[in-house]
Amino acid sequence: MTVESREWLNGNILVGFTDQNGLPWWYKQELQGPEPTVYPGPVPREDVLRRLFRWRAESRPIQYVTVDGKAVPLQGYRLIVHGETGAPIEVVKENYQVHQYEEWLLNRVSDIVDNSDVHIGSAGLLKDGAIAWVTIERPENVISRNGIELRPRILATTSHNGTLATTFKMIGTIVVCDNTLAAALAEKAPAFKVRHTRNSPARLEEIRDALGILVATGDSLGDFFDSLADVKVSDSQWNLILETLVPIPAGTRPQSVSRLSNKRSELDAMWRLDPRCSPWMGTGFGVYQVFNTFRLHVAGPDGLRMERNMRELMSSAGTNKDMDVIDAIESVTKTGAFTRS
Repeated sequence: MTVESREWLNGNILVGFTDQNGLPWWYKQELQGPEPTVYPGPVPREDVLRRLFRWRAESRPIQYVTVDGKAVPLQGYRLIVHGETGAPIEVVKENYQVHQYEEWLLNRVSDIVDNSDVHIGSAGLLKDGAIAWVTIERPENVISRNGIELRPRILATTSHNGTLATTFKMIGTIVVCDNTLAAALAEKAPAFKVRHTRNSPARLEEIRDALGILVATGDSLGDFFDSLADVKVSDSQWNLILETLVPIPAGTRPQSVSRLSNKRSELDAMWRLDPRCSPWMGTGFGVYQVFNTFRLHVAGPDGLRMERNMRELMSSAGTNKDMDVIDAIESVTKTGAFTRS
């Protein structure tokens, strides 16, 4: 796993609508090149192609050298390389099908959406170009009944290293904290995946059918978070939720007790003082914000954050962790199931 430096993030991720949503967490003015990577409005398609997706991945044969110096082809495997630099990306099986970024993340998404009201909100590269994504979104955000500002998006992503199938998925972002989550948290949100094999074709009609209404209104996520915000959480209940989600069993080693106690203290400080969370202190949504914000923006090293968050978003891992928090809220507050479509 590579470590994405701040220099890489500031040069290889394009983010739009910053006038409305603010700058990304990794943004550093001094690390920006002569051409900024943030845009006050949508990210122009031609910029994504010119700055990120101008190159193609290439599949090349592999040879190995025997003890007598003879070069022999390695059967059954190929090497995927960066078509512009020649840098190796990954050894894959010979039936691996490369999904070029321009074709799958720009051309196909444009064909799927076919809507002048939606635009590119972000695009980026991770792992030296081995992973890429594009998000498509409306210019305006959605504000829930409790004042929670959300931004529904379509995420299109793929990889050249075999770690991700090409995936189209509905996601949503809580604007105040830049926390992105799968829409499946609030509803049975569809996703469509295309494997990198010769027998996995994808017709545009199939992708459209799988995603349903591509440009989501955000109502489902808004209703879900409103139902969380309506749940009252007392100080004693908050402490019990902390004990549930950050347990310190009897017999835990002193070093671990210290680490877990520090984590509880950090979460409690976010609950009471962090502007991304404290406005909803005393509610179920505040609890969700604390644990979700800690997972996405605090836990682990910064260099792995973008890739880790992307992997959790594309798999069920992130949603499962969020549901653990929601289950704890339900259990402690004796609340019934929250609003989920």
